[in-house]
Amino acid sequence: MATECPKLKRLSIDSHGEDSSIVTNFLTNQPLLEHLYVKLREYFPIKVIGVIQRKSSKLRSITLSIKKFVDPDAGDVDVFPPIDWTFLSTLKDLKSFTLIRPHFESEDVTVFKRSRILREGTGASILSDLPSSLSKLHLKGFKRFWFDSNNIPMESEGRISLMTKFKNLTSLHLIQCGKHFLDDALVQGIIGSCPKLQDLELTHCADLTDFALTGRKEEQTGVSIQSLKGNITHKVPPS
Repeated sequence: MATECPKLKRLSIDSHGEDSSIVTNFLTNQPLLEHLYVKLREYFPIKVIGVIQRKSSKLRSITLSIKKFVDPDAGDVDVFPPIDWTFLSTLKDLKSFTLIRPHFESEDVTVFKRSRILREGTGASILSDLPSSLSKLHLKGFKRFWFDSNNIPMESEGRISLMTKFKNLTSLHLIQCGKHFLDDALVQGIIGSCPKLQDLELTHCADLTDFALTGRKEEQTGVSIQSLKGNITHKVPPS
């Protein structure tokens, strides 16, 4: 029998995929949580996301660390539906969201020979569902981050619009999230729209120039990474 903790508000789970049924049963029997951390090291069953959706109305922080999503109960891969992230848009109290995935050079297929984008969504599609009230946003491991649900690259204006809605951010990490789309215009838009930003980590952003780093390029001036008051990490992939 799963244990019920009626006063539980904060829950951290670090487990292996083969324990997922225990994790699911335990989560199902808990009250509405305020803070949730789930790391499943082998695989992350879709039904766990379903349980989180049902327990999410009071969530203030979510951290999910995922190796790969699977549906171990699906005999036919075609019955494995896409993950529905739209529940995130209803979480009005959510202030912190972290989603960590392993970074693969090829993201074309999963173990079920289905596209990760079709199955799990892109970084951009998840951003569109997140509430604008976030103060902490950490995302890692989306090679095709700035692609829409149809696997079409987003234009610069669309990328900027997605990010600049988060005007209350104090901490932003975009790690291994689409190196050829994190450009000067996007960084300038983020910094200019997030006056509270104190912690910024950007990696795999090979297209950034001095304009994003210093705010100066060919006698132009603007806001810059260097003008932020806080922790700043800027990394580019090795040449």
